[in-house]
Amino acid sequence: MKKYLFCCCLLLASCASTHSQGWNYYEKGDYQTALDYFNSCASSGTGACYNAIGVMYERRKIKTVTPIKDAARYYTIAARYDVGAAKSNLIRLGYVLKSRWPKHFFSMAFLAITKEE
Repeated sequence: MKKYLFCCCLLLASCASTHSQGWNYYEKGDYQTALDYFNSCASSGTGACYNAIGVMYERRKIKTVTPIKDAARYYTIAARYDVGAAKSNLIRLGYVLKSRWPKHFFSMAFLAITKEE
């Protein structure tokens, strides 16, 4: 059991490191390297990395024909991992998910966002 917990902690720590390295490259303007880091982190199931990829699509740092649609796709994946920023991004973009969330989720989320301001 202890070995299992240790391995889980190592995996989480390495993914957090990969996520922060991705943002470092993003801030330096090396978007392809940042995307590589985010993809490797996302493939291990980290929702924050899916959200970061969505941000890159939305800000048009990744060349695509439909950047907003692609961003929404990655935000949706991140939202399913319960990443709050991804849910906010989807609401901001005006997307409503076909999901298992209650119908009143989006109105509650909008109220929570507006109360914080």
